[in-house]
Amino acid sequence: MRKSNIEDSIECLLEYAIDTELIEEADRIQKRNEIAALLGVELGSVQTEAWRALSIFSGSGAHNMDKYRALSRILGRITDYAAETGLIPRDTITYRDLFDTRVMGLLTPRQSEVIRRFTEIRSNQSTEKATEYFYSMCQASNYIRTDRVRKNRKWSTPTEFGELAITVNLSKPEKDPRDIAEAAAAEESQYPRCVLCVENVGYTGTASHPARQNLRAIPVTLGNEPWYFQYSPYVYYNEHCIVLSEEHRPLVVDRAALNRMLDFVDAFPHYFLGSNAGLPIVGGSILNHDHYQGGRETFPLDEAPFERVMVHPDYPDITAGTLKWCMSAIRLVGSDRKNLLGLASLIMEKWHDYRDESAGIVPYTPESYGQDAVNKADETAQTGKPNEPGKNGEAPKAGEYDTAVVPETREACKCDTDVATEYGKIDRGNQYTGKQSKTANTGRCNDHQVIRHNAITPTVRRDPQGNYIVNLVFRNNRTTPSHPHGLFHPRPELQHIKKENIGVIEVMGMAILPGRLQKELDEIGKILCGEAPVPVWDSQEGLTPAWNSKDTLEGPKQEDGPIGYAHLDNQGSKHYIRKNWDEKTKNQNPRVSPIREHILYKHRHWIAELISKYGTKLSPEQAQDILRAEVGNRFLEVLLDAAVFKQDAQGRAAFQQFVNACGFVC
Repeated sequence: MRKSNIEDSIECLLEYAIDTELIEEADRIQKRNEIAALLGVELGSVQTEAWRALSIFSGSGAHNMDKYRALSRILGRITDYAAETGLIPRDTITYRDLFDTRVMGLLTPRQSEVIRRFTEIRSNQSTEKATEYFYSMCQASNYIRTDRVRKNRKWSTPTEFGELAITVNLSKPEKDPRDIAEAAAAEESQYPRCVLCVENVGYTGTASHPARQNLRAIPVTLGNEPWYFQYSPYVYYNEHCIVLSEEHRPLVVDRAALNRMLDFVDAFPHYFLGSNAGLPIVGGSILNHDHYQGGRETFPLDEAPFERVMVHPDYPDITAGTLKWCMSAIRLVGSDRKNLLGLASLIMEKWHDYRDESAGIVPYTPESYGQDAVNKADETAQTGKPNEPGKNGEAPKAGEYDTAVVPETREACKCDTDVATEYGKIDRGNQYTGKQSKTANTGRCNDHQVIRHNAITPTVRRDPQGNYIVNLVFRNNRTTPSHPHGLFHPRPELQHIKKENIGVIEVMGMAILPGRLQKELDEIGKILCGEAPVPVWDSQEGLTPAWNSKDTLEGPKQEDGPIGYAHLDNQGSKHYIRKNWDEKTKNQNPRVSPIREHILYKHRHWIAELISKYGTKLSPEQAQDILRAEVGNRFLEVLLDAAVFKQDAQGRAAFQQFVNACGFVC
């Protein structure tokens, strides 16, 4: 890149920063020099007036998306220069992101300045205006990479439970394998301790940890504790924010957590706040840092009507009811915060220790017998003489261990450990005892040797009338040999669409699906349109293709006979997976299955169903509409699998039994 071109890019970036109010005109010279120094550029004469006339930066509002596109192009040219001149070690997405974040960090207002401005707008105008300023600043600074977020594919699918929202997440680019290997080999840093720690504000980043020079966070007080409010860089929905504890501690969902969430919606009544459950499988991907997720969004769960309205005699002013929703949930509505918190806590306490083995709900399993042994006994024990607990290392039969070692209620366990916690080091009796448990990040009580399974995914918001609305979704993370991912987790035949944990966003009815799915759907669409061959899998093993002897390195020839569908690549015409080709012998490498490696292998049964149902003569528009509807229906099945009380007569009766146990009157 010529020197004049990089100087042009610097001036464009400065004009962008002034137009988006990241800096002021008086800062132009200082910031020009700082960026030039970072790039090692010796500046020549600068024609400032020419850049002020750039029409792409004129105006605001409707032009913002053009600004963010322009920013992406400008930063692209600057990182090109950095790669060409050796300022970054490799020209990969990881190092380009690290470098352009460093550049934008020079233009992002200081933390103190952002807090001062936020507080000023909140005091003089409104909280809503303050969050609008903060969100806009996070977009302008490229902390929220708007150019990537807008690549996400979104649609909705109508179901009997309302319209489910589907998002294919394309905002996270795939990492270069070299960067992945480098990150894996790197020594784990203790600063910041995780990606949610407030110490990320201004952090340089590494190959294994994102740069955050342009991250800013607003301090808030929740439950008389210091917390911080910031936005998610991936923005899965409108003004997607993260609220995180100043202290690096495990995520715990208890009465104190609900109280903090209510504090937040009091302070930000135009936002909702939700929390992942605090246990593995049913929780989110980050359980080691206490945090919540919120934003300005209405989800399908929020639109779900009451299915059965009920009253609790101790809280007659609170409207309560089960929901017509694909997961098991109770909604509470009321204006009295104290009473609402009391009733919500009562339900949570009851659920934490609730047992209904006919529905598969077991709140604890004894660790001393080994989880697998207990699970095996739980599923297979039918008749015969009961085993004595612990005898010869055997597990008790199903239903016996509850009286053997497992405490039925929190009161039955008088220790100060976390037998009754969500997944953290603070036991849920802490609001009464103030004691700290003996273990952390275990979900276990060492003294009583049990593992907890019941959990809650809560969401909180306020309505226009000022009422509080609390949704409590019931979860259980128990696993068995036949359900190694969880009894209440998507079954294997659905995991080609969604294998990851079902977190709070999914619970609310919004699927966040991996970006690789878009390419896979495109290829399946070609099959349904007859533009690509129908997959042929080996009839005996389903792992290797039915190779024809005339297949060559240049690609199988369709006219030569049936072949395995392991020959699709980005070239369109040459469709051979070269990874499995032995260049010396010109034969397929038998040690690696090309079918299993193929991007469509995981979808093989679904593809067969789609072909049987719709054929292979669809138009591209029909194929897209059908695939989107079918993905939405798959997601519905995912949520139904995650429900602890199923949508049948037995499940409804079991749910009603729990409602009765809570003391409700229908």
